[in-house]
Amino acid sequence: MKEKAIIPRIPKAFFKWYCRRDRYEELHGDLEEFYYERIAEMGLAKARFRYFLDVLRCFQPYAWKKTKGIQNSIINRPMLYNDLKSSIRILNRNRSYALINVLGLSIGIICCLAIFLIVRMETSFDNFHAKADRIYRLVTHKETSNGFSASASSFYPAAKTLMNDFPDIENALVTEYYDGGIISITDPDSSHVRRFMEDTGIGFATSSFFQVFDFELLRGNENNVISNPNSVALSESIAKKYFGDDNPIGKTIRLDNTLDLEVTGIYEDFPSNTDIPFHTMIISFESIREVSQFANLESWNIQLSSIQTFVLLPENYDHEQLEIQLSGFSEKYLDLSEYKSFNFILQPLPEIHTDERYSNYYQLPVSIESMKSLMLIGLLIILTACINFINLSTAQSLKRGKSIGIRKVLGSNKSGLVAHFLMETSIIVLVSLAISFASMGLVLDLLQKFLNFSAPIHFSMSGELMIFAGIIFLLVVVTAGLYPAFIISRFHPLQVIKSRFVHEIRGGFNLRKALIVVQFVISQALIIGVIIVSQQISYFSKSDPGFEKEHILTIPLPENDTRKTTLLKNELGNSPLVVSSSFAMSEPMTEGDLSGYYNCEEKGITKELVALKFADEDYAETFGIELLAGRSRKNTDSVKNVLVNEAFVHRLGIMDPRDAIGMKFQMSGRDRTIIGVVRNFNTQTFHKKINPMLIGSLPGYYYTGGVKISGKNVTETLQHIRKSWEKVFPEYIFDYEFYDKTISRYYEGEQRVSVLFRIFSFISIFISCIGLFGLVTFMAEQKEKEIGIRKVLGATIRNIIMLFSREFVIMIAIALIISTPIAWYLMNNWLSDFAYRITINPALFIGAGVLTLVLTIITVGYKSYRAAMVDPVNTLKDE
Repeated sequence: MKEKAIIPRIPKAFFKWYCRRDRYEELHGDLEEFYYERIAEMGLAKARFRYFLDVLRCFQPYAWKKTKGIQNSIINRPMLYNDLKSSIRILNRNRSYALINVLGLSIGIICCLAIFLIVRMETSFDNFHAKADRIYRLVTHKETSNGFSASASSFYPAAKTLMNDFPDIENALVTEYYDGGIISITDPDSSHVRRFMEDTGIGFATSSFFQVFDFELLRGNENNVISNPNSVALSESIAKKYFGDDNPIGKTIRLDNTLDLEVTGIYEDFPSNTDIPFHTMIISFESIREVSQFANLESWNIQLSSIQTFVLLPENYDHEQLEIQLSGFSEKYLDLSEYKSFNFILQPLPEIHTDERYSNYYQLPVSIESMKSLMLIGLLIILTACINFINLSTAQSLKRGKSIGIRKVLGSNKSGLVAHFLMETSIIVLVSLAISFASMGLVLDLLQKFLNFSAPIHFSMSGELMIFAGIIFLLVVVTAGLYPAFIISRFHPLQVIKSRFVHEIRGGFNLRKALIVVQFVISQALIIGVIIVSQQISYFSKSDPGFEKEHILTIPLPENDTRKTTLLKNELGNSPLVVSSSFAMSEPMTEGDLSGYYNCEEKGITKELVALKFADEDYAETFGIELLAGRSRKNTDSVKNVLVNEAFVHRLGIMDPRDAIGMKFQMSGRDRTIIGVVRNFNTQTFHKKINPMLIGSLPGYYYTGGVKISGKNVTETLQHIRKSWEKVFPEYIFDYEFYDKTISRYYEGEQRVSVLFRIFSFISIFISCIGLFGLVTFMAEQKEKEIGIRKVLGATIRNIIMLFSREFVIMIAIALIISTPIAWYLMNNWLSDFAYRITINPALFIGAGVLTLVLTIITVGYKSYRAAMVDPVNTLKDE
């Protein structure tokens, strides 16, 4: 606790830097006393934040060090007060200028704050564990003849064996994700059974789970809460759901009508920013034997994606050295003859959420590249808003030339004018920040309605957010305010008063054009990015995966009883609304494939990897998988008769599928015979290529059912399927999902990126249009007499509009030339993550330029049309 209570170093150093020596001890003593009092009252985090605010509040002249010439400094209270009043008057007099700048900056700052909160949430997963920097997940890197693969899947005995072989390891645990199940609770008095369907959140873990991770136990001892077989710890909300206000400790629940569990602990509901998915209950690991057919806890032959191993290392322990030692560990316990290389790797816990190389149980990680892209978009948006500010400020300076000249004649020096214009900028930025903070709650609510974030994102005034807002304030003031301030303060007073100062800022006009080109580059690059991301997402939804996904229901099977599945299939077939049904280990496309190794001596193939699908004889018909040669499987076929896909046949060196019929190969020590060849279909998402695959029979391992319906009278069909289910499995709760929805969930990450790209790209373009509108407004005011003369001399409205639009068209063409290679490079890198991807069409870049041109013409055309419609008599009557 003493180490945590140390005064924050950076604010303290800042205070010492500006505070005069004779007052330092007195002032800082008070701050320090307040700091320690607040720790006791409100906690360390809030006390640190309040200390930071106190340091800022003390930044007053009475505390400043005395330096030579302080009285003449631009930072003194009377001058600041005078500049403040003057700036407010000027902004009030130029309301349209102030409004456009406030609108553009507010939108830009809102986007930056929203992106900051999104990125902070997505990168904060599992950082709250006190030992997070010492917790690692054991993952594997493997290379076979089929290539390299990385996996988070682990082995049952890995944790126990690591502790035995490496005594220096502080702790290790193994977990298995069970997903969901039926929970039954029997009332001991009435024998009434209550059943609950839990879709997710059930897991098994060894007893050290609560010692390694900082999930708070409300009841129970962290050392032994799940150490005994058939014990379970419930989350606080689940315990209340099952037992209300009664004490659940010692009571019994039943999982999937198979496993009786005694409640031995209650833990606080998991925070939203954790990748550990056991938010429903955690069961003692030994109990897995009773519900899983694969659960041989001493076997190194089983590696499943549902199993994950975590290691807690001592402080200052070299994890890289341990990785080197793990090479001998793998050779000791695994048969590595089938691998070109095999390595155990230690992955830091906080990196799990954003490391796309590995799955997270059955969840997909968030792309760190997507987070970087978001941050880049936020930077571009605020840059666009700053460019608007610079352009409008330099344009506005033409109207304020005489007042600037008079200020100089009356004695204002360059530093005083710079301070004055920075004060104006600061007022606009502060107002924009206030509007942004007031709007953030609503903005985040709207974003979360359209997007499925990994965790809810809440707006709260945290220290991090205040610091980030302060950084934005300083960056915007410096970026957007300094250049116009120095340009304007450079005017010569006599030339300004005589209205001969236009040429003095010719460089400013050139820079303004360059900045407009930068805006167009950003807009065009974002438009191209949005189009390409949208086309790739559309490609996912419209491309043929090689099987049917519409009008198919998937239902989990609670028991692997062949007699019951046969009865269920017969019951389902009694309705003409059900076209066909099939039971299998998994659907055609899943997030992870079961795989094995095969040999084919005839073709010189030894120990090559093949994806495995185990299903009944109606699998291909139910999911619409096309048979290219041979025949489908029959229920009378032996397990040696299998179907293979085109990729398997091509790996054998056979081009015509008909030539593969009857060919034999060996797998798991048995001969297999190819009786049919099916068309290639995607067994995993479009991120991965189609690999060799076979479909065989293994009735004891069917976990899911697929039911193809006609699509007519869907409500009646669902009622029939439910009744059929309840007749066969009366003790279970019926659950289903349409398969097309399941598949769309695999691409949620890309869909989220697509929506975010669209939202923020539209905002960036909108900010650019605001700036263009403001700039053309000032151009119209500057050229009102020129327009009047041109109209008197016979110019048409079209000529006037062309006068304003011509230079913007040239700038758009320049921007297109610059943005095209940049956008192509960035989007080609993004598409490289997909094995199946669209081809970037060159017409996209031309289309982006045309769209930018249309938006610019609309923005510029409206104001130039209004300027052209003004009666020249009104503009020339003073001449």
